[in-house]
Amino acid sequence: MSDFNDYYDYLINNNDLYKENIDFDNMTFANTFMDNNPKLYEPYEGFIKGNLFENLYKGYKNYKPMELKPTSEKSALMMQIQQYKFALNDLTLYLDVNPNDTECIKLYNNYLVTLKKLTNHYENMYGPISLDNNLIKTSNFNWINCPWPWEVMR
Repeated sequence: MSDFNDYYDYLINNNDLYKENIDFDNMTFANTFMDNNPKLYEPYEGFIKGNLFENLYKGYKNYKPMELKPTSEKSALMMQIQQYKFALNDLTLYLDVNPNDTECIKLYNNYLVTLKKLTNHYENMYGPISLDNNLIKTSNFNWINCPWPWEVMR
């Protein structure tokens, strides 16, 4: 087997499970990661759909992702941080396969700058998110005083 087409042919011809459930003629996944011009969702939409790549997202039947509505400024900031971390993770996976895609590298760097700004803003307002934060070195280690996830914030 010299390339992925031979591998898919082998799977189709030798495994009934693959014959029934997977359309290898389309090969959307392989084509997306071989393509240097993917269509991407904005971080929020990719976050709620679980996929930053438009042509890799295939919704389940008539399911529509739920719109996320934060209840406070703190939760809104945390949700933005999570969105950008998710987008960076998806772009990292894409760039592993396409290391020379300069547009995605620029987008990755822009998202990284945005994430750092959001994280700094959050940590200045509400305290450190991770243990590698400079605030921990200069202040008390008081994570125990913050509300726990199961506690209702009032």
